[in-house]
Amino acid sequence: MLVPEAVARLTPLADAAGAALLLRLREHADAPPWSHTLGDRLHPEDLPAIAAFRNTLGPVLADASELPLARWRETVPWVRTRAPEGRAWADIPLQRRENIAFDLAELVPLDADLGRLFHYETSGTTGSPLSIPSHARTTAMNHLLIEEALRRNDVHLEPGPTVLVAHVCAQVRTWTFPAILSYWGNGGLVKVNLQPAEWAPARARRFLADLAPQLVTGDPVSFAELLAWDIPLRPRALLSGAAHLGRGLVDALSARYGCPVLDVYSTTEIGPIAATAPGGLRLLCPDLFVEIVGPDGRPLPDGELGEIVVSGGRNPYLPLLRYATGDHARKDGEHLRDLQARRPVSWRARDGAVITPVDLARALHPHVFAAFAFREEADASGERALVLRLRPVEGERLDTAAIGAGFEAILGRAVAVRVDPELGRDGKAAEWGGA
Repeated sequence: MLVPEAVARLTPLADAAGAALLLRLREHADAPPWSHTLGDRLHPEDLPAIAAFRNTLGPVLADASELPLARWRETVPWVRTRAPEGRAWADIPLQRRENIAFDLAELVPLDADLGRLFHYETSGTTGSPLSIPSHARTTAMNHLLIEEALRRNDVHLEPGPTVLVAHVCAQVRTWTFPAILSYWGNGGLVKVNLQPAEWAPARARRFLADLAPQLVTGDPVSFAELLAWDIPLRPRALLSGAAHLGRGLVDALSARYGCPVLDVYSTTEIGPIAATAPGGLRLLCPDLFVEIVGPDGRPLPDGELGEIVVSGGRNPYLPLLRYATGDHARKDGEHLRDLQARRPVSWRARDGAVITPVDLARALHPHVFAAFAFREEADASGERALVLRLRPVEGERLDTAAIGAGFEAILGRAVAVRVDPELGRDGKAAEWGGA
């Protein structure tokens, strides 16, 4: 068959076999209700850069002197003003999430070719929602880092016109779609949502069993639902991101699916940073300098607990310089120990549906704020209540009534919304405290 124009527009390097696979996925009798269309948007001129990046995988960036700091001083306004020549590395101020949210124009290189720019919105589960500028090559390179993480665990994908990846979610609402990835031999990717209100578990079991994906990705909440739905799969590996994967869930998944279960530490601003490997959580990236800093922003020696700060990356529209992740760990050579990152948190709605931070974060999207924390607290009478605290942005009005109503509509429970101008200024705000 010829490649339909609609497929070629989103995936310019699609071939006939990939287009046929995409059609089969879209029209599968047990497919979920697809809500989105997606393509990798790669062009022939992207392939040399992707191949060159693949050839650099294995070693990680170990020294800040290997970063293109001189070029950034010429092209990135943030770097030009805050990291002038002669300033010591430890004296360069940290970037934070709020800088991406509110100072993005200072972070994008002045000479960046914006012709291929697209943007995606983050959920805001760890702070202000972000609109991240990115490039198709960046997404492909992030996937190659996943390939490297699998290789370190002696797992190898076989690219080709078959289903390579099933990404499972468990949310009230999220985009679902099939896609093909040209840099993986036009293999298939599906994103599905284990949400019984829109997709019956019996259909989900038949659909995913028929697809037989080589890799299943998700997060601790969606993997717990995968077990509860009793999805019959034999993948080569399961890969979890978004929140820390507990030992008990790892053991349960390994026993059920008979394959390695990898934890990936990543952020939406950066992509994968480290992943499970022999010896623990090991750094992945050949283009990302990772340091651990103290409260004063100065680097700590190996073995000391501090905040994870990264510089570099493969996004041509967002080179990061000493970007503070808000997560903490100890660095031991190429390994991160005692990682303190996002905990898996979820709630149940009155109808039994899983409610995740992503679902609740959508109620925050229309609003401008600097930091938030949502958790159960004791009120004056000692009763437990759900409380959302928000730190406002100067000059912006917070509609606390609308925000509270949005949370209550999702949870089916009352939520107290309180403005706290000091929230998170000490770096200790816990965004999602659970219920």
